[in-house]
Amino acid sequence: MTVIGTVDGNKPTDELFMEATTTLFSEKVPIGLAALPPTRRMGQSTPGAKRWIFSALTFLWCGLAMVEPMGGAPANDRCSGAEPIIPPGALPHFTAITDITLATTNADPPQASCIFDVTSVSRSVWYSFVPAVTAFYSISTCADAPTATTVEDTVMAIYTSAGGCTGPFSEIPTSGSTDGCEDDSCGPQFRQAAITTRLNADTTYYIVVWQFGNAAPPAGKSSIQLRVAMALRPPNDTCATATGLFLNKPVFGTTLLASNDYQLSGSACFTGVGQIPSPVPGRDVVYSFTAPSAGMYSFKVYNYNNAVGYNLAVYVAGACPSGTVPLTVTGCLGAANRNPATSFEEVPCLTLAASQQVFIFVDDAETGNAGSNFSIEVNACYGETEPNNTPTNAVRLACPLTGAISSSSDLDYFALGTFPQGSRVFALVDGNAANSPDFDLRITTMTNTLEYDNRDNAALFGLTSANIAGTPLTGEPAFVQVDGGPSIAIEPYRLYVVVQPPMATATSESEPNNILAQADAANNNYFYGSLAGPAPSTDIDIYSFFAEEDDLIFLSLDGDPLRNNTPLNAKLELLDTDGDILLTVDNDNSLSSTNTPNGLTATFPSSPGEGLTYRALAEAFYHVRVSVSPSASTVAGAGDYLLSIARNCYVGNTGQNTPPSLTSMGVTSPIIENGSATLTVTTTDPDAGEPYQVVVNWGDGSALTTNTVLGPHILNLSRQYLDDGLSDTPTDNYTITAQVADRFGNTAIGNISLAVLNAAPSLSNVVVTSPVSPGQTATLSGLMSDVGTQDTLSLVVNWGDGSAAGTFNYDAGTTSFNVSHVYQIIGTHTIGLTLRDDDTGMTVTNRTITVQSGAAPAQFLSIVKLANGHILLHLRGTPGATYRVQTSANLTAWQFLASQTADSNGFFDVEDTTSPLLPRLFYRAVWP
Repeated sequence: MTVIGTVDGNKPTDELFMEATTTLFSEKVPIGLAALPPTRRMGQSTPGAKRWIFSALTFLWCGLAMVEPMGGAPANDRCSGAEPIIPPGALPHFTAITDITLATTNADPPQASCIFDVTSVSRSVWYSFVPAVTAFYSISTCADAPTATTVEDTVMAIYTSAGGCTGPFSEIPTSGSTDGCEDDSCGPQFRQAAITTRLNADTTYYIVVWQFGNAAPPAGKSSIQLRVAMALRPPNDTCATATGLFLNKPVFGTTLLASNDYQLSGSACFTGVGQIPSPVPGRDVVYSFTAPSAGMYSFKVYNYNNAVGYNLAVYVAGACPSGTVPLTVTGCLGAANRNPATSFEEVPCLTLAASQQVFIFVDDAETGNAGSNFSIEVNACYGETEPNNTPTNAVRLACPLTGAISSSSDLDYFALGTFPQGSRVFALVDGNAANSPDFDLRITTMTNTLEYDNRDNAALFGLTSANIAGTPLTGEPAFVQVDGGPSIAIEPYRLYVVVQPPMATATSESEPNNILAQADAANNNYFYGSLAGPAPSTDIDIYSFFAEEDDLIFLSLDGDPLRNNTPLNAKLELLDTDGDILLTVDNDNSLSSTNTPNGLTATFPSSPGEGLTYRALAEAFYHVRVSVSPSASTVAGAGDYLLSIARNCYVGNTGQNTPPSLTSMGVTSPIIENGSATLTVTTTDPDAGEPYQVVVNWGDGSALTTNTVLGPHILNLSRQYLDDGLSDTPTDNYTITAQVADRFGNTAIGNISLAVLNAAPSLSNVVVTSPVSPGQTATLSGLMSDVGTQDTLSLVVNWGDGSAAGTFNYDAGTTSFNVSHVYQIIGTHTIGLTLRDDDTGMTVTNRTITVQSGAAPAQFLSIVKLANGHILLHLRGTPGATYRVQTSANLTAWQFLASQTADSNGFFDVEDTTSPLLPRLFYRAVWP
């Protein structure tokens, strides 16, 4: 046996306790530490704990090698054992560290106001506190307070009771919400609870802390400790100590006990739709943000107190004033005070330069309230561009996208692209920060409504905003349309959209999957399942997926995937790794309509859907739970569903942009030069609404062709090839290259070969002067052409009289020729013409020419005036010779009258039909 020390039985119990614990934790007896149950560790001050440690030491001293821990719940499991918070000195005070593994909910007060239902919490522990002075106190379980709390998700409520532990218990109102219950305030992933509130002196308060969820705490995550302190002003009460914000990282904040340091003057900063200008005289705190790159950014505050007397306002400025408070902030870049009845405000889409620092003020347009807890987040903004009020001028769709309905008649269209028939659209409009959250949503083609929704959201995303889940596409270009339900202008909204493949590709659920350990998971994060009857179904389906820190999670559930009027009214929940609820959505829609739509304004077809978005606070496995809504009717109390899980609006489990792909290329080949080739490029990018470029290099040195497309796309392009390419080749092959590239730099490349054939040149209208006499010049002329407008031409003429052939070269585009040759040899000669282009194309033709000896002068045999007044000339010359007969009135100027060839005897006639005849005429016959 190991000796661990001595115990003097005559010492007081407290001294024995201190000696025992000091000895135990001196690292001399690790076996003693291991034997202690986790509910009784150093630092606890309850009498029961002291007795147990003393007893353990006594047993060890007697030689026992193992210590048997005492079972049962912790001492403060009930009100009667509530641990008193009696600060031995100045605050802050830390309670004992309590292990809740065996804690119960026996004799708990009625359901706390921030708990969905009593079955969602477990393992409560109790504390009592009687403040010495009236003041604001901060009571926290937060690990970063700091405390030794390791339970990841806690819920806390504060009660008073006139009858002590016998009740009745009344939940107190806190200064940061409308009730005395808090959840998700701080700590890892903001899931631990803290309350800052005003407590009155000499009043007994009962503090109850629960674990959220029913599962047994994981090893090392079962401890609760409270930190109680006087509440202090927030550390970021002024610009000098502004808290830094980073992109896509939610931060928990508070204006509790903050001062009114900053105000606005006038309405210039309250631009846009639905603003209520205010000098914002309430409590305020300050944050700073430095833009990582040039672009637009949105600043959103949420979960602020929306009780009467509270009115959240947010504004952003480029600098902070200095001087005596309250100070007027100048250089305001944007402000938001649109709806006093909500706990959300957003300053959307401010344009910032790279490394530009701005200050964000969370303020209140009301005075007299104590301030509120809230969360704040900065996101990159992708805003709509106007005009986009028809499908023809629809703009690209980012996710999320920030938009506004600028007038009561405004419509916003966003292009999805052309996805395969049966693909499914999941979309959600978040209108919680708008002056009115009433937004309608449609999925359309160019001419028709595919699905409509006007109020299927949970309150967290704007109760009268819309979500659409699982709209089947038709294979045509598809669009998302957003408009305002009321006849007013409303802004801002955030639109989330993903397109999943046809339902046949979804992973079917595998039963049983009603507990975390049996959760279904698949790489496509896309599931088809059912909640089995009879209605209302008691079936529960759970799915698992992985997300990284800062991922945007978008869940959407289609309650009638077959579109056959069999609606399912389901509840959709996002759970953390341990199965604790992060978000729940459960709207009351349980109706389907399969009526045939009749245009872009149709209010059907429609189907029930649920949707939510959540920014992951940690890298972890998350879960989705699908169950029947407690409010479901019998008709909608069981049935099938289609579940889409998207990270950062991308389908599949990567949570990253999906590179575009080039699936096929085709071209009309071969073609003749100067003809056009039609190129077909089939590409796809499954990221909804994300534009990408298709760049074509035609391979002939011409300019690149660039087209911007969306989604799956078939691109038909035409290119004219003026020439077949290299000279001296009858056929040339061009390599056409197509490259697809998205805005993230992901690319895919394909190429295809095109054959361009040479076309032979042609000759037409070829004539030669004939007959000619020896020594006389003959002229050869005609037209020539080549389909290849860039081909040079070469004409070779064999004159047919034994002389050397003539070669004549012509530039591309020459259309005629005219060449000559002097003949000496009498006879009939065949002239051969060969026309070639620079790519071996050739055409051949020939003509004949007669070279004859000199003819004798013609003799006039008679000149007779006919009855009709014409003159008939009768002549005789050399047989076969052609004579030209001319006329003159003065023997000086001669005019051509006619040509005539003498017959075999030399005779020929010419009739002068000139009218009226001149008083005196002369005629002559000329040869040649």
